[in-house]
Amino acid sequence: MKLHFEFSDRTIYDIVHPCITTIFVCSYIAIHPDVPGQKDRWFHVLLRKLGIALLMLLVPELVIFWPLRQHMAAIVIARAYKNRGWTRAHGFLLAMGGFALYDGFTHEYIETLTLERFDELVESGEIEFPNITAERVGELGKADYFSKAVVVLQTTWFVTQCVARVVNKLALTEFEVITLALAILNAFMYGLWWDKPMDVGMPVQVYRRTGHGQYTPKSDKNARPMNAWSILGELTMIPTFTKLIGAYQPLEEDGRARSFITPSFDNLDTLNGQSLRRLSRGHQFKIMSVLTAVFILFGAIHFVPWFYPYPSQLQKWLWIAGSVSIVLFPIGALIVFYPMAGLMVRWKMVTDRYLLLYRIALTSTILSYFLSRVIVLVLPVVELFSRTEEGDYFIQTANIGTAIDWTGFLPHFG
Repeated sequence: MKLHFEFSDRTIYDIVHPCITTIFVCSYIAIHPDVPGQKDRWFHVLLRKLGIALLMLLVPELVIFWPLRQHMAAIVIARAYKNRGWTRAHGFLLAMGGFALYDGFTHEYIETLTLERFDELVESGEIEFPNITAERVGELGKADYFSKAVVVLQTTWFVTQCVARVVNKLALTEFEVITLALAILNAFMYGLWWDKPMDVGMPVQVYRRTGHGQYTPKSDKNARPMNAWSILGELTMIPTFTKLIGAYQPLEEDGRARSFITPSFDNLDTLNGQSLRRLSRGHQFKIMSVLTAVFILFGAIHFVPWFYPYPSQLQKWLWIAGSVSIVLFPIGALIVFYPMAGLMVRWKMVTDRYLLLYRIALTSTILSYFLSRVIVLVLPVVELFSRTEEGDYFIQTANIGTAIDWTGFLPHFG
């Protein structure tokens, strides 16, 4: 019995179709949005999800902050309320804006609860702790195991195809490489969100007990103290861009939920009576470590085409420059600009002069990254339609246009 490997020719459609399908699965279907606000209509939710999908294509390193911080928050919340029967799924539900406060007498909506506000109300006895089971949390999400299986199978199948080409010394197109990088990043993101309820339409209603006087909702807009994370975030153009799709806005300021709810523990010394100081430090360290590793892996995948033929020398050097930048700029933001922001706070250098210099350096880095990202996204399309001097499509030359006949991988006699 022998294992045969059979090959045939493939067209542009054969290359583009699985890539587009995988990109759609990774950037849209696999996204776990947070709970919509009280005034959100269906088109608000749709536009927000499309905006996040666009971010996933343009700046996937930014989007990965979202599931990573929510995952860390879910772990901390689950540990803090473990004695009350809460699991990681409960932690995700709270982190994604899944609990809304209502007046116990009028039954009118008051506000969506943040982690800090939730803990305050539980400690003061103004609300009864929501004894919602893990099964009930799972039922709140609209996604089932079938939809999760679709995402996992499509991503796994595409990665398998790419690995098979590399094993058989067949070149990948640049389109396949950027899709492969996105698929690997999606697998990591999907793993972080595995316990997060998907497409929760309405929050769990928590009623404020009567007899506690007038209630005034608190805004978290200016609640967080100045620190390295706030400086690094506020001085970039990223919040300005993401605000267009509702991201990074104070929760329920205009009656609509923000797209990225990433709980911070900067204001909380305790949670359910437990000290958060050590957990918070570990939280930040884990985020930094994991992000650095993910950014290196994501960028390194773009190095694969270095060893393949290019339609022209210009396209080759543009791809090399773009792929190197994709690795260096995000890591530089973590290991250079983040520590710089921390030192500015520690040494009390948060003045207009130093902030201007910091902004210039950081903005220049971000602009360079965006340029590199655009280059890496445009070049694959150019490659697909490039022609040789003889007039043939470039992908039909060498072994780029060779397709693997998967029926040949099935063991058979003969």
